[in-house]
Amino acid sequence: GGPLSRYYADPHIVIDWTKDGEIIGEHGNMRNPTMMLRPGITWSRRTTSELSLRILPKQCIFADKGPALIVEDDNPQKLLTLLSILNSSVFSALVGLQLAAADTAARSYEVGILASTPLALPDTLRSKKLSDLALRAWMLKRNLDLNEMTSHSFLRPALLDQKTRNLNEAFQNWSKKENDTIYELNLIQHEIDMLSLQSYGLTSKDMAKLIRSESTTPSQEVSNKENSAGVVLYEIGTLVSALIDYLTGCAFAVWDIRLAKDINLDLKLSGPFEPLPACPTGMLVNPDGLPAEPKRIVSEEWLFARPDANSLPPEGVVNNPIIPDTEYPIRIAWHGILVDDPGLNSAQPHHDDIVRRVREILELLWEDKSHEIEQEACDILNVSDLRDYFRKSAKFFQDHLKRYSKSRRKAPIYWPLSTPSCSYTLWIYYHRLTDQTLYTCVQDYVDPKIKDVSGEIAIIQKDLGEGGNSKLRSQLEKLMDFQQELTEFKDELLRLAKLPYQPNLNDGVMITAAPLWKLFQLKSWQKDLKSCWDKLEARDYDWAHLAYSIWPDRVRETCKKERSIAIAHGLEEICEVETPKKAKKRKKK
Repeated sequence: GGPLSRYYADPHIVIDWTKDGEIIGEHGNMRNPTMMLRPGITWSRRTTSELSLRILPKQCIFADKGPALIVEDDNPQKLLTLLSILNSSVFSALVGLQLAAADTAARSYEVGILASTPLALPDTLRSKKLSDLALRAWMLKRNLDLNEMTSHSFLRPALLDQKTRNLNEAFQNWSKKENDTIYELNLIQHEIDMLSLQSYGLTSKDMAKLIRSESTTPSQEVSNKENSAGVVLYEIGTLVSALIDYLTGCAFAVWDIRLAKDINLDLKLSGPFEPLPACPTGMLVNPDGLPAEPKRIVSEEWLFARPDANSLPPEGVVNNPIIPDTEYPIRIAWHGILVDDPGLNSAQPHHDDIVRRVREILELLWEDKSHEIEQEACDILNVSDLRDYFRKSAKFFQDHLKRYSKSRRKAPIYWPLSTPSCSYTLWIYYHRLTDQTLYTCVQDYVDPKIKDVSGEIAIIQKDLGEGGNSKLRSQLEKLMDFQQELTEFKDELLRLAKLPYQPNLNDGVMITAAPLWKLFQLKSWQKDLKSCWDKLEARDYDWAHLAYSIWPDRVRETCKKERSIAIAHGLEEICEVETPKKAKKRKKK
């Protein structure tokens, strides 16, 4: 699925391929299973956009709505040549002739239609040229993804350019890079169109009424937000929001701040058909190339020795693969919890205050210019200060939720669990969520805060005496309301922890967050989670690990009758449904 994107699009859906896809196979016959995980070309079968084909890397699977073209020998050059021809104006025009006349709202690019479309294979010289052009187009689009936070290729945010004087200047540089890329992509498309026409023995005049406008030399000017090259032009507010999101991720040890500071540490990226990396390029990792853990942060020596984003350093070449946590440039919230706590009466913010942590990283990156950069960011985001941006549910979290949503899948990874007034918020990093997280929230944060507020209330009550003054009384009322909110917040966290709340990330963000729906204050997200929780209670998602932890007896009864759910919970032995017999393969003559 997804919008128009020729040559390159980053796969964003992950599936459970346990036992070579056995769970998926329980829901129906898998077509051409022997073709799975091979390199190829894919496209969106049904879309409102034009036909757009792109590379399908190794270790991916295809399906009915996302079909694939595979070549017999998996030859990369052959695939790239085909990718150019199939993305050409002439091939698109020939496909268009076969589409139903009424198919205007959305077009169905069925496998049969593409397979029956005449294909003119070029000579050796033209084939090499077309292959090189497709590879160049893929590289240009992938290079833009180095700054896309939800991409496998992500390295650092677009505005993180310390050579510029301010964020607006960084934005101008980024916009120029985008426009230059689009211009070159259009030139490449124009050349591919011309070469493909020659392969078909046609001229541009022959196809004048059918081919796309790109067959004429493109203009340098690009003004539309999403264009024929499939590149989205972002506004500065979106990129500033992404920068703050990145800084938050650094505090949670998601991203490696050293890669933002030193371009010499940049990794060589793998080729177009190679498997996707286990982690995004800019992620903070351990020596296994997986997300970092306490006392397992890789050294710069390890980073320098790594051949590319898909590979580990050769064995024996790194003397010190790990550094002590104290040598890493910033403090890390290893337990996955930060708090919005500026302190009482202008006191020092909490040690784990989210704004304090972000400012520490700003100072590391921009040094004496950090205050100016922060103020400029707040002006662009239309907030008074960073705390205002984090505290309002329709600001940071709404931006973050939008960034981590695609194809109707909503998957925010930083969760704000808040009191109703948002006067106190615990920020939870989804990937470090455990069955102890909510207890830690209460013990290490909420209880100490209640104690501090109670102490302040006692001091004010003592100062008031018999008469007191209106200012102190107003302050006392606010503190007592805050105390009540914190107490109710604590009670809800403990109630949820005792469900029992045993999160499993394989359930997905929506189901894992559903029991916490009351603690999210963004109304649209709260509504989605409440709907999901209702379905969990109604047995719609008994395949989820969370359902089994909360209602074990109920789910075991379901497992007896539904084999796929039994497999999901590892309870095949209690399933009363026989294993379906696999059809015998016919021998080839």
